[in-house]
Amino acid sequence: MDTASSELWKRFDQSLFELKLREPSRKMHEETESRWRKVQFERRKIGQGEGIGLFLALADSDLAALREFLEKDIDRICREVWRAQGNSVTADFVRAVLVRTVLNTMEVRIASVKWGIEEIAKRQRSSEDLFPVRTHLVQATDQLKSILGNRYEIEARELEYRNAPTEGLPRQKQVQISQPFDQRENLRDAIIKKKARVVEIERILNRPPLTEYHGRPVHGGQNWRLRLEEERQHLMLAVEELEAELARASSSLSVQTMEGKSTKAAPTPFNAVAEFGEVLAAGIGSRRRGWITAALGTNAVPAGNRREAFIKPILEKKGLSIRQWAINAKVDFHTADDYLKGKTKPYPDTLKKLADALGVEVAKLPL
Repeated sequence: MDTASSELWKRFDQSLFELKLREPSRKMHEETESRWRKVQFERRKIGQGEGIGLFLALADSDLAALREFLEKDIDRICREVWRAQGNSVTADFVRAVLVRTVLNTMEVRIASVKWGIEEIAKRQRSSEDLFPVRTHLVQATDQLKSILGNRYEIEARELEYRNAPTEGLPRQKQVQISQPFDQRENLRDAIIKKKARVVEIERILNRPPLTEYHGRPVHGGQNWRLRLEEERQHLMLAVEELEAELARASSSLSVQTMEGKSTKAAPTPFNAVAEFGEVLAAGIGSRRRGWITAALGTNAVPAGNRREAFIKPILEKKGLSIRQWAINAKVDFHTADDYLKGKTKPYPDTLKKLADALGVEVAKLPL
């Protein structure tokens, strides 16, 4: 942090900020505990009240509450304190105070989430390895940092445009447009990495167990496959959020370019599937290209329209929501929702459960 940013941080009244934050923090902790109880109750109803699936669901619940807390309470109180000190919100304030406060709060809360999940695992005397949960938390935290960092950088750039002098300063020194593009590159990199992990998981799930020992598979047991399937579903949801954030960033940059009457050509829309294929094509042999093509598809068009056209009328007739359908089928909500939207191709036993919950033959379900 440079000298000017350090001075702004020292001027920010931390004592007033902490006083104003006490009540929102208490409410946030109550909301978190309520969400945890709800998650545990719903997981028990479908017979998944323990293990990695529960821990991942608790982590996602906490991350959702944390994002709301950062975007609503931390952001609002920072601005209130700064204005109460007689200052106006500037680009320097956003970068030096607002972003730093948000990131500090995030790190403290994520550490608390890890500790809470480890304590639950101890109480359940779980022998599950928590590495997938820690990995998921790191990935989700990086994603949230990227999203919020990009949002605040856009706000800072817009403030620079509004507050920049119109005379006596060359235009190129008023606005630097490299950072927003760097943010978009970060989003692209994150999407490609998560896509790569999804393809790797799907390739592993398509393999049969390697060997057996006393009648039990040494590699590829049911719990192990379930953890991989849940990780894959979480990754796919994360990819959707990242792609939506990338689209918003591209749209915002296009608007800024038009307002500044820039002659620079608009960036080409990002196609994660195509770029991911190009990245891998250079470094793999022909044997592996087959499973990459099979996992990504030639055009990556979901089969959701067919499935929704068949299943939604049945759900409406029975008065069921997607969540109730998943509970009746004894599967995870995301399993039913992803199948309905055409994102996944469930295993035959999962399709049988979904069909039985609808009261139809499994052969009639659209693939």
